[in-house]
Formats: sequence, structure tokens, C-alpha cells
Amino acid sequence: ATEERDRHAHSEFQKHLDELTKRNHDLEHKLTVEETVKTELIKKNDILSAEVHGLSVSLKAMEQKGHESHQHLEANQKHLNELTKRNHDLEHKLTVEEAVKSELIKKNDQLSTEVERLKAADEKQHQSLSEVKESSQKHAEELMKKNDQLSTEVQKLSDNLKATEERDRHAHSEFQKHLDELTKRNHNLEHKLTAEETVKTELIKKNDILSAEVHGLSVSLKAMEQKGHESHQHLEANQKHLNELTKRNH
Repeated sequence: ATEERDRHAHSEFQKHLDELTKRNHDLEHKLTVEETVKTELIKKNDILSAEVHGLSVSLKAMEQKGHESHQHLEANQKHLNELTKRNHDLEHKLTVEEAVKSELIKKNDQLSTEVERLKAADEKQHQSLSEVKESSQKHAEELMKKNDQLSTEVQKLSDNLKATEERDRHAHSEFQKHLDELTKRNHNLEHKLTAEETVKTELIKKNDILSAEVHGLSVSLKAMEQKGHESHQHLEANQKHLNELTKRNH
């Protein structure tokens, strides 16, 4: 009866031992798989860290370019202000020139009126004195000559003013074109920077998720190691009990 009980106990123990051995093998295989996954996650995390670092460097370079573009834009704005001031000065000068021109026209009209008055007086008086007639004619010629000189000067001033306005319009057009290009480039840089910041945010979120998964796997791995250690202790206790049964059977 003792031998039968011992055989039965040995059979039950052997069965339990086989189950524990199989479970231990399964745990070791699962642990190997988990270590492989952990290694892959560490590699992916390193790759993501390198990409985040590269994006950070690119972002700093873009920030530097944006700062340079802003400085360039400020310089262009300063130049635009100078051109605007110069344009205002030219407009003021044109106003003065127009006032002078109006005065000259007014004086010319007065001189013309004076000439007409002198001619009318000459015709009305029917002066026969040649000296008076010659003097009046000479004065009229001088007035006409002065009038021609004044007209030439006014035309010259008008031509110079038109040339200055044309140069200013051309310079303003070129500057506006360059300013539009800079503004468009700055908008493109700002749009690209926004996209890079969005990608960076997504990478940080993914990295946080991967870190949480790695932490969870680490906790699971520690729990499996604890279970494996407990199974090993149980196996040692069973082996000790088996040895005692074997000794008792002998």
C-alpha cells in the first residue's frame, strides 16, 4: 500500500513537475520574445530621438533664417520710409515750383497786359515822335525776351520735375516688387515653420506613447521574472520532496 501510494504520489509529482517545466519553458520563451520586443523598441526610440534632434536643429536654422528675414524686412521698411520722406519732399518742392510757375504766369500776363496797354496807348495817341516809338518798341522787345527766358526756365524746371517723378515711380515700383517677394518668402517660411512644429509635436506625443509602452513592458517583465523565481523555488521544493520520497522508498 505504501509503494502504491508512493508510486501514485510520484506519478502526481512527476505530472506536476512536467507541467511546471513546460510552464517554465513557456515563460522563458515569452521572456525571450519580450526582450526582443524591448530591444526593437529601444532601437526605434533611439531612431526617433535622432529624428527629433535633427528636427530641432532644422527648426533652429529656420528660426535663424526667419530672424534674418525679419532684419532684412526692417531694413527695407527703413528704406521705404526714406523713399516716402523723399517723395514728400519732392511733392513739397513741386508745390513750391508750381507756386513759382503761377507767379511767373501771373507776371507774364501782367507784362502782356502792359504791352497791350502800351500798344493801345501808342495807337491812341498817334505819337509821331520816333524816339518814343523806338523806346516803347525796345521796352516791348526786352519784355518779350525776358518772357521767353522765363518760359524756358519754367519748361526746364517742369522737365526736371517730371524726370524726378519718373525715377521715383520706377524706384518705388522696384522696391514694392522686392518687398512683395520678401513678404511672400517670409509667409512661406512661417508656414513651413508651423508644419515643422506640428511634426515635432506629433513626434513628442509618439515618443511619450512609446515610453509608456516600454515602461508597461518593463513592469510586465519584472512580474514575469518574479513568477519565474517563484516557480523555480517551488520546483526546488518539489525536487527536495521528491528526493525525500525516493530516499524513503529506497
